[in-house]
Amino acid sequence: MGWQSTVDGDNLAILTANQLALLGLATKAEQITQTTDIPTNIQTLGTPPYIPNLKAASFTQMAPAGSPYSLVTVGAASRIWYASLSFAVATDSTYAGGADGPFSELYIQTIGEIILACQLAINGTEQALNSDQVLSLGGIPVAAGDTIFANINNGNTIADAIIRAGAVVLYTTP
Repeated sequence: MGWQSTVDGDNLAILTANQLALLGLATKAEQITQTTDIPTNIQTLGTPPYIPNLKAASFTQMAPAGSPYSLVTVGAASRIWYASLSFAVATDSTYAGGADGPFSELYIQTIGEIILACQLAINGTEQALNSDQVLSLGGIPVAAGDTIFANINNGNTIADAIIRAGAVVLYTTP
């Protein structure tokens, strides 16, 4: 495991060539990518930010027409450590639908548990609205074989409006 940092060589001009050599940095004015291992003292179980076997599932540009979206089906009992849901709605100049309340949600299929939800209210032309929700806690249990879904407005589109959502879920399966 490691982290990456990008350094712009032009910003290193204040260091001497000897200092650059000691740091192991190039002297060319071009982008440098370095990878450094995470120290073992923070890879210990229970010490943030390390979570063994962490996996990610995500979707972007989710529209109502494809809803619900299956983010991940877990093969064994798992835990959700982090979830994020972004939701946006924009109406154009011809919108004539009146008041409406589009929504999006992340939920666990078999128990119907909603883990995140975003709802907006539209009522006019040329509106652009967004909502973001984040969940970060000690591990929501997910049963073996269960699926985490994203529901975008129950699959209902709205005339003269664009609706999009994005979601990320970080989970572990032992």
